[in-house]
Amino acid sequence: MTGQGASTVGARIRAIRRERGWSLREFEERSRGQIKSITLGSYERGDRSLSVETMSLIAEILEVHPAELLHKQPQPISTDTPRHIYDLLKIRSLEVTPERELLLRFINEVAGYRGDWRGAVISVRQSDVANLTLIFALLPESQGETNYFRRWVDHQGIRLEKS
Repeated sequence: MTGQGASTVGARIRAIRRERGWSLREFEERSRGQIKSITLGSYERGDRSLSVETMSLIAEILEVHPAELLHKQPQPISTDTPRHIYDLLKIRSLEVTPERELLLRFINEVAGYRGDWRGAVISVRQSDVANLTLIFALLPESQGETNYFRRWVDHQGIRLEKS
């Protein structure tokens, strides 16, 4: 994550760390040296790119959900139905992009967990949609936009409506 998104996330990291009364050095100690104080300071200022993996590790150390690093106030995730139904054939036919690959990896994991490999469509639960919304907001292409996943899905025309 770079640019405006990184500085926003960095500001949230700093705010949460300070709420806990931790210095940069204390954070480093709590991370067992995985994240050096000078590196954390760079993340907090937005001077250094922040990967999804590192952001997740920082959230774990701060004992917060990664979504809390994206926004000052947790944002409700709007879904108008408990389940979303996606056209797998259409998804597979999309141009290869980070979004398509991420969604396919997620869907493959869900299908593997369910033992459901033969369908042309897949239904995902509201909690899955919420997770995808959070994950997609971490993509550089989203620029931190919370509704990026929903907008991307709508633009691709991959969601099927119940008849």
